[in-house]
Amino acid sequence: GRGNAYALEAVLKHLWDQRAPARHLFEPPLGPRLTRKLAEMIAERTTGATAAIPARLAATGAAAGILATLRAWLAGEEPCAAADLARHLAGV
Repeated sequence: GRGNAYALEAVLKHLWDQRAPARHLFEPPLGPRLTRKLAEMIAERTTGATAAIPARLAATGAAAGILATLRAWLAGEEPCAAADLARHLAGV
């Protein structure tokens, strides 16, 4: 929801301000742990299976996609305002 997007925007702005050290969050050993935790959080919000695959597997794919988007954004591969990215990620 909107509140989540605002909170996420604040986190994204902080990550952007600290992007050099923040990039290390996505590398081993923290990166795989972050992916697993995010996948668990996504799986808790979803029920059943999607496209004939287990919900947990779908959640793992969603988590990896979200984190790949964050990595690319923090690397400056594509400019995007934190507010726009937050709204996008809040809807994923």
